[in-house]
Amino acid sequence: MRDTIFISHANPEDNEFAQWLYLRLVRSDYKVWVDMHQLIGGEFFWENIENIIRQETIKFLFILSSSSVRKDGPNNEISVAAGVARDDNLKDFIIPLHLDDYPHSKMPIQIHRINAIQFEKGWAHGLRKLLKKFEKDNIPKNPDSGPQIVTKLWKTYHDSNNGIKSIPEEYLTNWFQIKSLSDLFLHELGRTGIGKIEVNLETLPFPAFQHGSHLVTFADAEDFEESLGFGIKIEKSDTFSIINLLNGKENLPIERREAQNWIKRLFRMSWEKMLKDRKLPTHELSNNKTCFYFTEGLAENNYVSLTEYTFSCKRKKLIGYQTKQSLEGKKYKRYWHFGISTFPILYPTYAFCVRPHVLFSDNKDGKLSSIWENYKRMQKARRSQCKFWWNDDWRDRILATMKWLANGKDAIELPVSTERKIRILSLPVVLDSSVSFDDPVKLVHDVSTDVDKEEYEDDE
Repeated sequence: MRDTIFISHANPEDNEFAQWLYLRLVRSDYKVWVDMHQLIGGEFFWENIENIIRQETIKFLFILSSSSVRKDGPNNEISVAAGVARDDNLKDFIIPLHLDDYPHSKMPIQIHRINAIQFEKGWAHGLRKLLKKFEKDNIPKNPDSGPQIVTKLWKTYHDSNNGIKSIPEEYLTNWFQIKSLSDLFLHELGRTGIGKIEVNLETLPFPAFQHGSHLVTFADAEDFEESLGFGIKIEKSDTFSIINLLNGKENLPIERREAQNWIKRLFRMSWEKMLKDRKLPTHELSNNKTCFYFTEGLAENNYVSLTEYTFSCKRKKLIGYQTKQSLEGKKYKRYWHFGISTFPILYPTYAFCVRPHVLFSDNKDGKLSSIWENYKRMQKARRSQCKFWWNDDWRDRILATMKWLANGKDAIELPVSTERKIRILSLPVVLDSSVSFDDPVKLVHDVSTDVDKEEYEDDE
């Protein structure tokens, strides 16, 4: 029975890629053969390899590189594979994987006319193409493969302690630092005549909330003169330094923890007001958190340029679609929208923590009424759409969003009064580690200068 994917490669020159590919394919539920895992020691290795290719292999993957074309082992293997494909009339049996800059014109004669999958522009990009090919050709899945097997293999073959190096390394967080803090104002409210003092917060020009007979805000009393409501006025104001307040150096008629909650609440209100002013719609998540997301036309061509950033690509897409097919065979477009939820933190630094989300709708405008409400349907689509979004994909989309909110500047400005703004840096907090880890298998390896151009080839 042919059910095995055979990986032919130059050993040891291309071991890193072969190992990475092996783990990714096993994780995708395929049965895979590669010498680094199957040849433990003591076997008649060539007899074993030849038998696997002739009897069990359903797809022969030849890692085409400057090293593999010069080594006897891979060339012997591809000669056997070419004979098997011819004798058994196996269509698309050999699939070359172009790994480096080795010229197409010098490819081995056995694969010279075979279309190669491009891995030299990015491993993740090539893997997507390869898995699509497997799905198209109905390559059988293996019940003994899967993520749990990859975890077991990893622990068996790699000791994490051996990868630790005494070399400093920087790590990006999802914290975006608050660099300018305002004062906290406690305005005591009064009114003319008899009646309850109740301020309509929706009519206020700046973020504020009512605590008993007081208005808590970052804005001066003068900023609210025309918006408090009929008969309501500010009788007196107390001002507190936020830094001193958080350090316990100010006296408030409340506990310190409640004062911290007041400040977080005002930070959050200021942030959400800014997002609403930028026309980002909101969606209620399953955990009762609010997500702000992109719709058609908010960003130019739905992309944000990242040319100033030294990361993996030049730009990132924040809205797109995939063409799907229903059970009845009807084609339709499933739109996805990148979004973020945020919450302020006060320790170990003053910052906003930003978390990414992906929402789905049935039309590109992404209006609130069209965002899917069914949580399970949304979760299933997210797993399908984002299964090949590696850490750098999520990171770069967060950075693209923050840059867009900052209008390309170094900070996002939140107006909190007529005279004052809170500034949030558009680049995240970076942590310095005294050690680094040399991962033997780089699960993220995509050096494409324009990932999105290739990643969304099915898009408009």
